[in-house]
Amino acid sequence: MNEEKRLSQSHQDIDTDTYYRLTAIVDGVWCKRSYGHGYNASSGVVVIISPAMQKIIFIGIRNKICLICRAIETGRIPDKNRICYKNWGGSSTGMKSDIIVEEVKFLETVLYIPCT
Repeated sequence: MNEEKRLSQSHQDIDTDTYYRLTAIVDGVWCKRSYGHGYNASSGVVVIISPAMQKIIFIGIRNKICLICRAIETGRIPDKNRICYKNWGGSSTGMKSDIIVEEVKFLETVLYIPCT
C-alpha cells in the first residue's frame, strides 16, 4: 500500500482534503453450477486490484461449508486442532457485497491517511 501511496503522490493525485486518490478494480464471483439441476455453490471470492501496480491489494473469501469440519463430523478423519473455513451463513448472492464491504473497511484503515 505504501507503493500505491507513493505513486499517487508522484502523480499529485490528492484530493482537496489532502487524501490520496487511488484507482482500483474490483471483481468478484460466486459460482452457480448445474448438472441436471441448478444449485448455488458454497464459496465466493472478491479481489481488489491496483491497475497502477498491477498487483492484488486484497482478497476476500466466503465459504458456506468447511470440508474439514464435515469430514470430522462424518468420521472420515479424526478430530484434531484445525482451522474452520466456514465464514458465511447467508445466501450465495450476498457473498460478493459482504466481501466488498469488508474490503472497503480494510482500505479505509490503510489508505485514508491524510498526506503529510
